[in-house]
Amino acid sequence: MHLVPKSNAVATAGAALLLALATLVCFHRLAAHPSDLLVGPHDQGRTDLTTLFAPTRAFQQQAVWQGKLPLWNARLLCGTPVAGNPQSGLFYPVNWLGVLPDALLAVSWLLVAHHWLAGLGTYLLARRWGAGFLPAVLAGVVFLTAPFLVAAAAEGHYNHNCAIAWLPWTLLGYERLRRGERFGIPGTALALALSFLCGHVQETYYVGLALALFLVADLAFRPPDVLVRPRLAQRGLIALGTTVGLVALELIPNWFYARQSVRSAGLTVAQAGEISVEPENLWQLLDPFALGLPETYQGDSWRYWEQLCYFGIVPLLLALVALATGWRRYPAARLGLLLVLALLIALGNHTPVFGIAYRLLPGLSLFRVPSRVLYLASFAIALLAGIGLDQLLALARGLTAGRRRSVGWIAGAGAAGLLLLGAAFWLAPGDWQAAINPAPATFQPVWALGLATCGLALGATLLLQPRWATWVAAAMLLVCLADATRHSRAATRTATLNQPDQRRQLAQWLVERAGDSRVLVPQDLVSDREAGQAGLNKVAGYEGVPLLRTAVTVAGLVQGPQPESQLLGFAPLDLRAYPPVLLDLLGVRLAAIVTDEPPEIDGWALVSQGRQPVEFALRGAEPRSLPWAFYERREPLPRAFVLGTVRQRQRRGPVEEQLRRLDPRREVLIEEDLLDPGPRQMWHAARVVYDGNNQVRVLAELEASGYLVLSDTYYPGWTASAAGQQLPVVPANFAFRAVPLSAGRHEVQFDYEPPGLKVGLLVSGLTLFWLVLLSLRDSGPTQRSGRRQQQPESAVPEVETVSS
Repeated sequence: MHLVPKSNAVATAGAALLLALATLVCFHRLAAHPSDLLVGPHDQGRTDLTTLFAPTRAFQQQAVWQGKLPLWNARLLCGTPVAGNPQSGLFYPVNWLGVLPDALLAVSWLLVAHHWLAGLGTYLLARRWGAGFLPAVLAGVVFLTAPFLVAAAAEGHYNHNCAIAWLPWTLLGYERLRRGERFGIPGTALALALSFLCGHVQETYYVGLALALFLVADLAFRPPDVLVRPRLAQRGLIALGTTVGLVALELIPNWFYARQSVRSAGLTVAQAGEISVEPENLWQLLDPFALGLPETYQGDSWRYWEQLCYFGIVPLLLALVALATGWRRYPAARLGLLLVLALLIALGNHTPVFGIAYRLLPGLSLFRVPSRVLYLASFAIALLAGIGLDQLLALARGLTAGRRRSVGWIAGAGAAGLLLLGAAFWLAPGDWQAAINPAPATFQPVWALGLATCGLALGATLLLQPRWATWVAAAMLLVCLADATRHSRAATRTATLNQPDQRRQLAQWLVERAGDSRVLVPQDLVSDREAGQAGLNKVAGYEGVPLLRTAVTVAGLVQGPQPESQLLGFAPLDLRAYPPVLLDLLGVRLAAIVTDEPPEIDGWALVSQGRQPVEFALRGAEPRSLPWAFYERREPLPRAFVLGTVRQRQRRGPVEEQLRRLDPRREVLIEEDLLDPGPRQMWHAARVVYDGNNQVRVLAELEASGYLVLSDTYYPGWTASAAGQQLPVVPANFAFRAVPLSAGRHEVQFDYEPPGLKVGLLVSGLTLFWLVLLSLRDSGPTQRSGRRQQQPESAVPEVETVSS
């Protein structure tokens, strides 16, 4: 077979195409039904994509189509910020593509596209380090199809996977930065900033940890092909400062949100390490289903996607080859250190490493689920696998014929031994197999032994027949892809909208009946996406990090189990668990529960009942329907009213106790009374005349001075005015807003401007301008060091077949 080298541009284009094909193979279920939504088989298809990220993208799309900025979502949780919410991804440029087509269609394919982006970045990074074409492609395929990433995608971790996709691109930028090459600082800063803007800081934090590890290694050992230490440290600090400047438009509003959220005090080491890799998860190194399928998972946590510790058998074998032979030619030692640290941190409180990291690394106390650091482990394994294949190719060419045959026969003997071991296990009695099998229904040790046998056999073939190198390397790539596809087939499904017209009618009926009041309704009956489309004000809403005031008010007063789930809308709704004071505070008029036998409930009147389909149905599964019953409060408190009698909130003691003793129809709980002494207004209803996301207008008439109380979330950034005069907005009843008014008729306008957004936009704009100038003027050395100018002997050139 005659081979002709290709150019780098053609090779990159070919790799991009191969990685795209691998992505479609991995997500073949979505490729077969491109208009579906990507989900997992567990929980009947309910994932974070269907309950959080798809509604968020749909809300942003709807706001843009209406010509408004999606800064505040008034339909959920009595109102919650969008700009500044750490998971909104509002300023991530790729998400802007979601406002053009259908948001449900865009969100799945954008998630899949980020897997391809991660694979392409890994390929380019491996090539930058000197790996050949096929080894670099294998590294990209292993990372984009990594079981941990695919499991996270199946659970709908959209922001998480998008953020981690920029990890290889960040290190690509750093490779230029460490040598003083052009675009080193801009490339590093831009990739790291895009990771941050994706909307999940925890993964960006891990990207920063990987970058810091490489920088510290260079400063400590200073390889001969990098800048001197002061220069390298200076460029690293400039890149960090540039990143902070680029993300200021998101970072500053996020800081305000963090101070108002349930995470404001941080997490204890026990809370932060609660969901981690358990010792029994090490069985998954042999088979991803060693502890059960995603829908039958038997691990310590029910979260299969958070604890999956499988990287592929062949990639693991190749990684061992890289660690044994590639530490001189490639940064295998750094990748090995990254892998070990990631695995130790992922074990959480099972080892002292996480506790040490918790105390030494600033910001780690803000995050839970340390097992998510397995993103870094998957990345390290992928690159080590590519390096290992590259080293095998180099051994096949560089060793003498005698040594090559010796190593090849050793690998062949290992493959034969594994084949015999697999046959022995297959033929062993059932009780013997059960003794070492934690999940007999799903764990298949024979599959792991078969993959190991295949990997060793291909390695032996490569060493014994070097002229077959290209075909053997391609076969290894296909084996890795087949193994990953086996996992993705079990871990992913697709879902379709289930009779959307019928569900839309129910939401519209609720809007007409409730007016501007709020509705208690679980996610199964009216989802966050449907509430936003219909303009329905729901109490419950899915927010991973809710505001502290709202969480304390709702979860603190609900009298029953799972109060936090009540806030999110996933727990079964029991109206008897909601005391009248909480319903009054929230301005609730209607409620809907899932039941086929509506009970009689004090203070509520049954209005209607029926059945409706669930929002999404797994493709191929029988669509479900749920019985519902709607109730109306006999004496609801309106969403807006005026009242002059004040009770001052006590700073000491639980606020829940003060709220339980409160009668919202007689008094308002205020931190500081701003009204002048004199007659006070008795309770009287006010009227909401305009109810938008970023603006609310309320008409109020007072006979004496008092407070206009609006049962919308109190949050910095809300201002109020009447007749052109600015009015102070103060917390009322702990979680809501109030404005002091004098006697007379007032139309009060509430306007929202995210705190810190203008300053952040200015800083980000100036930084971007400076970055463009830096890119134009940065004319540092473009030559690589002598060690990197020559392609390593292990690299396989890009080739195309001309003739056989």
